[in-house]
Amino acid sequence: MTFVDWLRNVAAVGTFLALVALGLVKWFAPKWIDHRFRIRLEEFKAAQQAKLEEFKTEQQKELEGLKSEQQRELERLKHRLSSRISKIHEKEFEVLPKAWLMLHELHGLVILALELTIQSFPNFEAQTQDEFEEFLKTEPAIRLSDNQKQSLRTSPDRTKYFVEALRELRVDDANEKQRVFRNYLIEHRIFMTDDLRWNFSTACDALARALNKYAVGHRVKDWKLQSEGQNEVAGLNNMIDDVEQAIQQRLRYEEA
Repeated sequence: MTFVDWLRNVAAVGTFLALVALGLVKWFAPKWIDHRFRIRLEEFKAAQQAKLEEFKTEQQKELEGLKSEQQRELERLKHRLSSRISKIHEKEFEVLPKAWLMLHELHGLVILALELTIQSFPNFEAQTQDEFEEFLKTEPAIRLSDNQKQSLRTSPDRTKYFVEALRELRVDDANEKQRVFRNYLIEHRIFMTDDLRWNFSTACDALARALNKYAVGHRVKDWKLQSEGQNEVAGLNNMIDDVEQAIQQRLRYEEA
């Protein structure tokens, strides 16, 4: 074999090896690239997943913090509402008994003004002048004005004059009590239920109406009107009792 032939053989072998190597490269290269791509893709996915988990964790923390803040705010609002409701109930325990007492006092004054109770008067004829003057310094005579006291001194019928003057005083007392009670109901109606407010107002109006009938009837000598006022007051006992029961139910006295 000549050197040229040897070179040719070597060249042929080299070419063959080169072709084999090229084939191997062509076969391995895509797989290697695909393998590296999958690795990078997995790494990228893992990184993205880690970021996503980190984001979820941060969001969860923020959400928990927001929930905790909202819960605290809700508890604070509940406490304020409970406190306000408690204060309203406490105010009811102050307002309702006082309103009942005022209604009871008004009822008593109207009964007294309408002469629905047994009343006694002094025997002026049997009094000495000193006794009479001493009488003027006691209740209820002390409430007479100076002019009324002087008129009583000079009246030919002291008993009649005193009865008339005392009636006017008691009507005035009842009217003033009714005015004060009405204003109290207006000022404190927000602390009353609709039913209680209606019960109180109805009773107050009924007493005021009866008192007015009696006063007008007496002034114009209309005995029928005067009698109507007295009869109306006499029929209000059940209404007054209903108010008392409504108050007791509202304040739950049976649970005390």
